[in-house]
Amino acid sequence: MRLAFFLWLLELLTLVPYILWYLLFAAERSQYPLLITFIIVWITGYHAVVLPLIAMWRVRKFFKFLQEASSLETVRDRMSSPEKREAFITAFARENRIPKLIAKRIYARVEQALVK
Repeated sequence: MRLAFFLWLLELLTLVPYILWYLLFAAERSQYPLLITFIIVWITGYHAVVLPLIAMWRVRKFFKFLQEASSLETVRDRMSSPEKREAFITAFARENRIPKLIAKRIYARVEQALVK
């Protein structure tokens, strides 16, 4: 997440000002739509692409952690009671910066996998 934000910020501070300068002072009229679209999409659309990919990577990392857990009984014990369930969902959502609804769905899938 930090790397993606750093890259976005770096390119926002270097690429976007150059394209804006080029748009205002050197571009031909036929290049205006492409350059304007690039600036708008870079500022707003980057997060629409990168952040979901980062969230998918974190969820995949969590499932990999569960698969590599040393003991199935330990995982079941940690996820058994309703209080522990809510605490786990809240902590998982906060740690991975995802909505609680998605964390609940992930928890339900993990619970189904553990029952099998």
